[in-house]
Amino acid sequence: MALKNCRECNAQVSSEARVCPHCGIKKPYQSRVKSIILILIIAFVGYVKFSSEGHDSSTSKESATTFHSPKVNEPANEVKPFTLYQVCRAGIATVMGREIKTIKASASPSSEIVLLTYTRPDDRKVFSYQCKLSGNFIIWSEAGVSTNRWEGNGEIDSLLTYTVNTQDETTKKKSRSELVIEEKYPDGDQTSKSFLLSEFYTLGK
Repeated sequence: MALKNCRECNAQVSSEARVCPHCGIKKPYQSRVKSIILILIIAFVGYVKFSSEGHDSSTSKESATTFHSPKVNEPANEVKPFTLYQVCRAGIATVMGREIKTIKASASPSSEIVLLTYTRPDDRKVFSYQCKLSGNFIIWSEAGVSTNRWEGNGEIDSLLTYTVNTQDETTKKKSRSELVIEEKYPDGDQTSKSFLLSEFYTLGK
């Protein structure tokens, strides 16, 4: 039998004692090496847990700043009585914060893609865009530029959608068609703008 110092009160205790007769602590003879190892293990576990929680929090914050790009080749939702051209014009006007009359639309080699332009009044610089529909999403990008939004992969910073509402005006006995464009952001904010079918009558396509 050997005598060892109690790890708590430092009094000498038999190596076979399960309780220190001086301070009452259990396992008084536990070696310093074991104590250090135990402390290191606890510290390591705490570090791993903290790092994991921090990573999860960071990932959560990161995911809150983007959307995953929607599919871009789905059949488009019904647009009638509006046209593909009108929906795309309204979409680009909403995104760019412009009046719809300043956005011009033209055909492209593909019947499902619309080309659009906006001329800045100050310097007459022309900005060009391309647009197509997938489900109720308006898919757009700068003309000729391949982006996550256009290709349907990766992360994007906003979602652009359209909805067609047709309500009967009983007093006038005719339908009132409305096109609603919404741009939604990951933080919950959104921009919404409505267009009446009559607004497009003098705009051509």
